[in-house]
Amino acid sequence: MFDTVLIAGLGLMGGSMAKTIKARTLSRVLGWNRTRATAEQALADGSIDAIAKRCTRRLTLLSLVCTRRQRWTGCSRTCRR
Repeated sequence: MFDTVLIAGLGLMGGSMAKTIKARTLSRVLGWNRTRATAEQALADGSIDAIAKRCTRRLTLLSLVCTRRQRWTGCSRTCRR
């Protein structure tokens, strides 16, 4: 499995994936969201282990992007290698 997983987009789909990955694997789950309040709520709920300061692919071998296509343009500017 992967040591660390980054989930970009912590809405309904991303939040559910984060909870499932945490419950069924030993992976560390990082979360990034366009709005900080959503990421803080996911951290408080225990859905993620930490908030990623920016969406960077250098942190992980597996990154999941869970956002609508219209919002991907803004996220792709933030996501860096």
